[in-house]
Amino acid sequence: MNPQINENNALTGFGAHGAQEVNELQKALSLSSEYASTLPGSMTGGAALAVEDLDRTLKLVTFGMEHLKLWKDIVKEKQTQTVHEFNIQNSYGQEVSPFFQMGSTPQGTDASYNREIAIVKYLGTYGQVQHNLTLIQAAHGPVVAREVKNKTVELLSRNERAMFEADSAINPLEYDGIEATMKGKEQLAKFKSTAFAGFNAAGTSDTVIIDKRRRS
Repeated sequence: MNPQINENNALTGFGAHGAQEVNELQKALSLSSEYASTLPGSMTGGAALAVEDLDRTLKLVTFGMEHLKLWKDIVKEKQTQTVHEFNIQNSYGQEVSPFFQMGSTPQGTDASYNREIAIVKYLGTYGQVQHNLTLIQAAHGPVVAREVKNKTVELLSRNERAMFEADSAINPLEYDGIEATMKGKEQLAKFKSTAFAGFNAAGTSDTVIIDKRRRS
């Protein structure tokens, strides 16, 4: 309060109360302006009597399982070996003219198959919980169970990104994601389609895989 008001008791502030009475009101217990922004050990006066209320619901402001789209859609098969083999059919036959002369037979072609391998790669994450946290009644449920869930979602989210961006040529520990696989295959002639070669302009690629980022 202004010192000049304290010296002049004739002045009135609130209704008929004088400055001295107003000063006495300031001595009442009250919440300080530092409440809720001060450590509990430093709370004094009325602030020490106030009980804080913690919401029972944990607010999630980051990604969740509902944001993992590709992982849910792809086919997942259990592997029992460190190397997985699979077959690829890359053509129904050679690109030849299907027309033939009356009385003769069409030109024969054979489908093309290839066997390829995929090396099993390993993904994981690691988290810790202090033993004391397992002994207390923590908010939002058991701490260990919640941390296990957190690490599971974290690992799946990292794998979701890796399925697009992983490249074994950059990091040998990674598998090849969609982008690396497409770029690697389009360089091989056996994976290129010539079905629409007649429509190609000079200097254009005959691949059916198009990198849209190169287009203006």
